[in-house]
Amino acid sequence: GLERFLMMVAAVAGDRLPPREGIQAIALGAAAKERLLPIVAALRATWSEPTFADWRDRKITAHYKAADGNNARWALALGDDELAAGIVVLRDLQDRRDLNPGIPLVGSTTEIAAEIERRIVEATA
Repeated sequence: GLERFLMMVAAVAGDRLPPREGIQAIALGAAAKERLLPIVAALRATWSEPTFADWRDRKITAHYKAADGNNARWALALGDDELAAGIVVLRDLQDRRDLNPGIPLVGSTTEIAAEIERRIVEATA
């Protein structure tokens, strides 16, 4: 029964995958988590697409697997190197590339969230 149902779904859907949407926040370390948490809250308050966050201490590859599991289009990554540079990295998970330059961590969390949204709109236009 279930196998036939899955075969019918595959026949109807074909190779089409649902579109990726939303952002996966990736914090590497306690300091990054502390800095990224209010930015995620601001994105959740203002952006219409989902913002995912997994605050567990894991390797970056595990975070990217979680982003793929959530079907997120974007990853917002912050670790010790980015904190030292004063930026957060925005990565396009569909095209597997970073949007350069990194987004400066200056101003209010609302301003940073607005800059993230602006970069996403600009990249998808």
